[in-house]
Amino acid sequence: MGQRLLVLGVKDRATDPDYPAWVSPSVQHVQLPQPASAAVSVPTNQLASLDLNESSTEENESTSTLGSSASTSDHEDDLAAPDSGVYLHDRLAPSQAMALHLRLHLTTGAFPSPVPPPVIPHLIVLMGDPSLACIGKLNDTWNAEDLATREKLYDVLRPLWNETKGQLHIFERHSKLLAELGAIAADPHLRENVFVFNLCDEGFRNDALQELHVPALLELLQLLYSGAGPLSLGFCYDKGLVNSTARALGVPTPRESYYLGNSLAAHVPPTELGAAALDWHVRADGVTYPAFVKPMRGDNSLGITVRSLVHDAAELHAYVCDLFHQHLGDVIVQEYLSGPEFSVGVIGNPDSGLHFLPVLQVDYSAIEQRHLVPILGFESKWDPTSPYWNDIQFLRAKLPDSVLRLVFARCAVLFERLGCRDYARFDFRADAPLPTWCTATRAPAGAAAVEGDQPVEKYLNAAEAEALAGRIKLLEVNPNPGWCWDGKLAHMARIEGKSYADLVMMILHVGWDRVRRQAPPAAPFVDEIDP
Repeated sequence: MGQRLLVLGVKDRATDPDYPAWVSPSVQHVQLPQPASAAVSVPTNQLASLDLNESSTEENESTSTLGSSASTSDHEDDLAAPDSGVYLHDRLAPSQAMALHLRLHLTTGAFPSPVPPPVIPHLIVLMGDPSLACIGKLNDTWNAEDLATREKLYDVLRPLWNETKGQLHIFERHSKLLAELGAIAADPHLRENVFVFNLCDEGFRNDALQELHVPALLELLQLLYSGAGPLSLGFCYDKGLVNSTARALGVPTPRESYYLGNSLAAHVPPTELGAAALDWHVRADGVTYPAFVKPMRGDNSLGITVRSLVHDAAELHAYVCDLFHQHLGDVIVQEYLSGPEFSVGVIGNPDSGLHFLPVLQVDYSAIEQRHLVPILGFESKWDPTSPYWNDIQFLRAKLPDSVLRLVFARCAVLFERLGCRDYARFDFRADAPLPTWCTATRAPAGAAAVEGDQPVEKYLNAAEAEALAGRIKLLEVNPNPGWCWDGKLAHMARIEGKSYADLVMMILHVGWDRVRRQAPPAAPFVDEIDP
């Protein structure tokens, strides 16, 4: 079962003049905002304290299992408050570098199964345009797998919202998009009762640089929509900005160096810089070989291939030059993280609760048996003929609860600080192999794999948990992660006992609940829009 985490007041009390007055340093009880309809209701009657400071064995044992209804004796009176809804406590995370005042709670309350559809009068599904080329996909075009993935999504939505009655609209042709959205925005009644399921992660006209332009357009038209806003998408598109922000928040990141081949301020093409100078630049920032090279900005693993792993200055220089010729001249050179890779899926919003799906570990065992580089890159996303597409599996992570608590807290801080909304995915990787007792392995041939096995329960004191969690470093933040039926979020949901349809409904629920709690949209200036 996934966990539900509420984060309130994730701010610096000392420096933020807008720190909310309702957040006091004492233990509080806060009632969750009521959803727009009964269909969105999430039970929160079973509560558990998320103690990030596990200072004693006794305290750890009482809260060792995430989602347990047990509590420490110090908080028995607090938990006994009638219908309190949420338990908050005033603790700092063990990592003092985080420098944040965190209030966290966990409950066993989760979405029901099956998840009923939210009461959305008119649903618009906004997709990439299959009639246009799409740079980054295999052969820069839409393939049979891409179109089949769409149909699986439509198969979920069409039985619930009737297209012929105007309850469901699918917008795929971007040449018509301004006119179609403008017509909806011009109708006050329709505008207030429509919700845009924004799945256009390819960007406007399939231009990844214009992914943020889609929600920006929706905001200009005052249309309610799912997922991250334009600021969040723009920020997270730049991996250098994300990593710098994460480090400032105390989230472990790889050692890295930046090479700005496209910089107009100090433009030195890699072909002129030379291998020795580039090597000196990288080593000066503490990055040694093997190193990992990837574009500083981008999406869909563009520029992340088996050549990204470099073992010396010559390989580094050759690949940076190659990326430069692909107009990907700004790159990050990081320490190569050789340990297990994890993905954390989050559904929700900080003001109403964050639901953490079961954590995945990427199983590279079949790839390593082929003596291939164990990475998730372009080949694993877009090439059905590649062993990276066929041989990589996802297992439930076996990290102990005390480490998961720290990872969840860091994800929650990043979720809030980067402006994520409704759902997100955070990818991490350990800097070296972890102990076998906390590393998931594939079931032997002929044995049935049990995706729902619970994580390992092993006692670690606070220092041990912090040390282990400190080795698990941030790879990437995905504010609008893949929604595909066979993607990571779908795997996480399946481990939790949810179907693909359940996953889609969960995302729609939290998005619709969020926008219904906001002020009603003002009328847009649609009379000034000339489609």
